[in-house]
Amino acid sequence: MFFFAPNHYTELCEIMARNGSDKGGYRGIGQHNYTPYYHRLFGGMRYAARAVFEFGIGSTRADIKHTMGPNGTPGASLRGWREYFPNANIYSADIDKNILTPEYRIFKFFCDQTNRESIENLWRAPELKDVQFDVIIEDGLHVFDAQSLFMEMSLGKVRLGGIYVCEDVRDVDFPRWENALRILAAKNPGKTFQIVKIDNPRNQWNSLIVVR
Repeated sequence: MFFFAPNHYTELCEIMARNGSDKGGYRGIGQHNYTPYYHRLFGGMRYAARAVFEFGIGSTRADIKHTMGPNGTPGASLRGWREYFPNANIYSADIDKNILTPEYRIFKFFCDQTNRESIENLWRAPELKDVQFDVIIEDGLHVFDAQSLFMEMSLGKVRLGGIYVCEDVRDVDFPRWENALRILAAKNPGKTFQIVKIDNPRNQWNSLIVVR
């Protein structure tokens, strides 16, 4: 599935740009151009959503893999989601323990998404164990092993009718993803799995996996 959005400006584009997130891209704001697609994907549940989770708060530490770099803004997209989903609590997790200070309607937890036990402990946390999420977005370590493990262990936390998104899927990993998604689809017969490719302002493609 291809979604072209080079000239489609939405309210979510403005919200994410204002909060310092790189999820946008229209008119040079951000670099991924996810926001036009996300506005279409999430718009229908925007005011009904009660719980949204994003893995990957955004570390600026040089020793963290896939760091945002020194000019990044940790938690920028969480604040954007808080504004976009006005009736939802925003939950998040990251491997960097230095950025886990909670904020208004934003709750943060430690998790190493390469470690099965760590993910299990995340979902067993008292604040999370009984929560079913309207949206889960995985924007952590952008490598197949970490992404597929977190997806496998987190799909059960998405409520009926909710949406799971895995961001920044690498083209080189598509063959492995095709096999992994066949296995996950067999284990989750009520869900659909799509690879979505989105053009960005750099005339490149960003890829997402969307599960509904």
